[in-house]
Amino acid sequence: MHQGMSRAAPGRNGHAYHMAASLYQRLGSATGYVRAHGIDPLRQEAMVLEFIRAHGSIRRRDVMELCGLGGAQARCLLARLRSKHPEFRLVGEKRGARHQWVDDASG
Repeated sequence: MHQGMSRAAPGRNGHAYHMAASLYQRLGSATGYVRAHGIDPLRQEAMVLEFIRAHGSIRRRDVMELCGLGGAQARCLLARLRSKHPEFRLVGEKRGARHQWVDDASG
């Protein structure tokens, strides 16, 4: 590809190449750039926290659907949130497991 039309992005198996933002704009698909690059980890965390504010708790499969992640990636995201926020805990087991905010008094 011509210089400036693509950029390397780290992937699971080496690098993946994506079109540059300016090329998406010229093609009339500015939102395609964001979809192709995925959602950055800080935005993923914010989306999960917003979901919990709206619904009270979140399951791993909700995180997978919400952020477009695989199971292991969703598990890592939830573990990262638990380490940052001690009051964010896993409640329940197996299929009934959910993550939610837990008060120390109740918890």
